[in-house]
Amino acid sequence: MSFNKIELYDDIWEWFNGLFLSELYDGDSTLRQFYKPVGYVRIRQQIANRKDCADRVIPFNLKRRCYFIEVNDDTQDKETMRPERKGVVDTFMSATANSGRMATPGPFVWQPASSKSFSMYGYMQNRYDGSGFSIVYNTSASTGKQVAADLAFIKEAWVKPQTRMLVAEVTFANYNLGGYVSANFLLEISPSGAVKPDMDIKSFTVYHSYWAAVAEVVDIVRWLLVIGYMFLLRIYSRTRAKMAKGKTRFSYVMSLSGLTDVVIAGLFVAIQVIFLKDDPPKPESLTAFYTFLSFAHDLETLSIMEAVFILTCLLRLSSFARLNTTVYGFFKVFSRSIVNFGYFACIFIPVLFGVGAMAHALWSPYIELFSTYTLTLMSVMLAIYQPFEAIEEMYQHGGGWTLPFLVYFVLVIGLFMVNMFLAITVHAFWEVELLEADDATLKEWSNDQWLDWALWAPVYGKLTGRKPGASRIRGFTVAEEDDGSSSSGSGSDEER
Repeated sequence: MSFNKIELYDDIWEWFNGLFLSELYDGDSTLRQFYKPVGYVRIRQQIANRKDCADRVIPFNLKRRCYFIEVNDDTQDKETMRPERKGVVDTFMSATANSGRMATPGPFVWQPASSKSFSMYGYMQNRYDGSGFSIVYNTSASTGKQVAADLAFIKEAWVKPQTRMLVAEVTFANYNLGGYVSANFLLEISPSGAVKPDMDIKSFTVYHSYWAAVAEVVDIVRWLLVIGYMFLLRIYSRTRAKMAKGKTRFSYVMSLSGLTDVVIAGLFVAIQVIFLKDDPPKPESLTAFYTFLSFAHDLETLSIMEAVFILTCLLRLSSFARLNTTVYGFFKVFSRSIVNFGYFACIFIPVLFGVGAMAHALWSPYIELFSTYTLTLMSVMLAIYQPFEAIEEMYQHGGGWTLPFLVYFVLVIGLFMVNMFLAITVHAFWEVELLEADDATLKEWSNDQWLDWALWAPVYGKLTGRKPGASRIRGFTVAEEDDGSSSSGSGSDEER
């Protein structure tokens, strides 16, 4: 039984007794040829607590106990378990100390989530924390016999019908690649008996390499860039420039350049916070179960934030190309279009949500792509540029609504509203060409103006002996000083 094919309750135990047990504890398994299990294996469950039944008019002889649908800190059953299947319980408890099963934590006592645990995100429920009832084993190949013997107890006496989540957590090492893998196999069990499998597998490393030392050197450069330029020089100078024009300091923060600078600074601080976290223990030195999922997710988040940081810095760098009048025009088209996009979104987004709600109501019981509102919206948005993937299933289960839905979608969303974004961009381009076009009567900047723009004002004054500010005067130019004199340090009144 493949993990992804688990759909029913009995499939869970077919997978545990088959692929899970053989690959993890068989010394000759394909998995162990490339990866070595390290640390400990934990099987953990969360059980829903009892609640009052919603329907109070059920006949007495048909009434059964009711339990919460989701499990969280308020709805979990935290009482010590008292299994009723005496035979399998006695067999479970008769295991010796050298069986490979850890004595603590006990399988019948609920354990809260540790500070190092990480919530897993599911399909039937948004998130599951690290609490619950647990059974822990070591990863020695000889422990496989004990795990196989305990699976009967786990199935018949430990896991209950009101269990909502069952997860197997293990860490693997790959010494060829010099890294580890945190593998978490989540099984969500709905009150109807359906099972939804989901895996959270993340790679990580706990040893510092040569490139980690290189990254520390790069961080010093980033400290100088962000703290020195962004915080001290850039924000200070731009806020003063805004105030000189009669605007508030906050107006700089709300501009595109200001928002980009703030994002760069915020990402840098967040990256340093993750860097300053303590390293986890070495997996080979553990004496109790430890989950590396949180650390692995931190590394993944760090790589994403690093990529966004680079993207934002390159965006900031591209803004300097506005010195070219053509590129400046494109930036103005973009800024004007974004404003009008926001107004048009007040029409487009409600219509798009309405289409998504209609698709969800029609096909959520039959087609997985429409089973949740999130998946439905994603499917609808992708269908703007490509056909619906499940068009035959939509026709089969649409009950006569499929054709009217598609006609409305194509006419309103595909042909009209999406093309309105293009129309807004074309109109913004026309406005920029009309209002922001380059004045052909103005002369190009001289070397003096470029120096004034590039150098700090005191440096420019000492270097050229002229008053700073030439680059801020529209059309200002300075004649070339072939004779070495500085008498031609200003242009004519007309050029000013």
